[in-house]
Amino acid sequence: MDYFALLWTLLALIVLYLVGRVTQIRRINSCVDRMNFIDGYFSDFDNISQRYVARQQDRETMGRLLAGASRMQTLLGRAGIVGYQDRLRGYQINNYQVVPNTLSKIQNGQAIEADLHLVLTSIPMRRGELAGVLESLQAELKNPIKLILLGIRWVITLPLTLAQYAGVIGEPRYNALFSSWIVKFLTFVITLFGLLASVVTILLGWHDALNKIKIIIRQL
Repeated sequence: MDYFALLWTLLALIVLYLVGRVTQIRRINSCVDRMNFIDGYFSDFDNISQRYVARQQDRETMGRLLAGASRMQTLLGRAGIVGYQDRLRGYQINNYQVVPNTLSKIQNGQAIEADLHLVLTSIPMRRGELAGVLESLQAELKNPIKLILLGIRWVITLPLTLAQYAGVIGEPRYNALFSSWIVKFLTFVITLFGLLASVVTILLGWHDALNKIKIIIRQL
């Protein structure tokens, strides 16, 4: 048994574990940040809805809602885009974005109770989904195997991470690519290959393992 190879294998696993743990903590913090934003936005929207019904204005709260409308709409995802029946004009609107359109109607005094209800129900639903995601992420933080695999996935997607830091791609796009089946498949293949390579190297030693690899390459 090559103890030097064993030492390097353990060191690599520790590094991957630490990378995976840091990545998982960042994902948890990101999820918490989104939930906090949703909580604040829902509180402001609920406040502005009550004032709208009472025919009162609150420019400061409306200003915050308008400033965060794009982010809130993005966080809602597909739940924030619906087929909307405009009762005043009598026609169907496809791909209706509930947050910015409802705010626009509130400003123009054209919002009805159904408009307010649409936003007031979609936001808590999305918040509940994120709460489930957060629970899963926190559970995975206690699983060292999951963290090692996450570390490997981070190494594979390093170019994507750099692109996100550079502002080339946004966080939603990065998260979608990071969790895609292609990345997961590459992670599985590389993990399997690395495990087999580590076992062979530990059992045979560096020199014998390299000779075996050279023989296989020549046969190909």
